[in-house]
Amino acid sequence: MKIHILLALQLISAQAFACNTSLCSGDRVVFENEKGDTGVVLEVFNNGKATVDWDDFLKNSTVPTNTLSKSVICNEYACRDNRVVFSNSKGDTGKVLEVFENGQVKVDWDDFINHSVVKGSDVGVGFRCNGDLCVHDRVVYNNAANDTGTVIEVFANGKVKVDWDSYSNNSVVKMSDLGYAIGDCR
Repeated sequence: MKIHILLALQLISAQAFACNTSLCSGDRVVFENEKGDTGVVLEVFNNGKATVDWDDFLKNSTVPTNTLSKSVICNEYACRDNRVVFSNSKGDTGKVLEVFENGQVKVDWDDFINHSVVKGSDVGVGFRCNGDLCVHDRVVYNNAANDTGTVIEVFANGKVKVDWDSYSNNSVVKMSDLGYAIGDCR
């Protein structure tokens, strides 16, 4: 009898609900770990746990809700579908797939098969112009060869993607390393 009562109390203490204060079944989430695993909430329990169907794993798991951050349209760093550049030395570029309340963003990188979740503060959002430099402007690179090219993307963090005249590929460089073409001064 004691065992039955104990089992009944345990079941009552972990009832599944559609939502708790901030998380609901069906929400897209990121797990706050090094990899930034993403998935969909299947169940939310009243004891602060949620079962998640992970995108990259065959099995679901139940984790504390305070380790999950919900997908949103925009956060302070980026919005879904923004073009971004990563702040690494290579300047990888890609498109934002998902944005999370905790400041992370999931990016589909141009030169990689896999996407990844990174801190939003590590990416710069693409714009048509940044100061006087705009997409389609002609530039010269401040290097020994004085390479010339055309700007194809401009980012908020001062990086620029350039299609070089002398090379078959493009690259990301610092805006401060470029000279801009001056318009007609008649």
